[in-house]
Amino acid sequence: MTHTQTFNVGKAPCGTQVAETPQTNFTMGQSFTAQYRIDANHGGYVQMNLITNGRTISLADKVNVQGTGTGTKDQLIQLPFGVTCNPCIFQWIWVPNKDVETSNYYACSDIKIVNGAMGSIKANWFIASMVASLLMLVFML
Repeated sequence: MTHTQTFNVGKAPCGTQVAETPQTNFTMGQSFTAQYRIDANHGGYVQMNLITNGRTISLADKVNVQGTGTGTKDQLIQLPFGVTCNPCIFQWIWVPNKDVETSNYYACSDIKIVNGAMGSIKANWFIASMVASLLMLVFML
């Protein structure tokens, strides 16, 4: 993956992150596990999106993290069939309970979705890099 960044508070889609050339390839319709870590028990929900050509496609809509405590979470993601893009953005948003925290947190990765087979090494690298990026939330809270 070409771009990981600490969390940007309150700015969509990716805060101050600058787009880069994607090095992570997925195939349309591919499934993968997105792993993230929350170290502040502020509840709320997590949203994961694909952004391509100005269009936002929900991949995981309002995954409840209320009452799940802190720690590492896994979310199975399936990319849509019929969508290829280069570049596109995998976006992660944490919307904590507004009575605890007033800002949303954003993280993004530049990816490419192609039509055809891909190697598992690149998919595993993306997941490991995404985990590293999302773990940075610990230092922001």
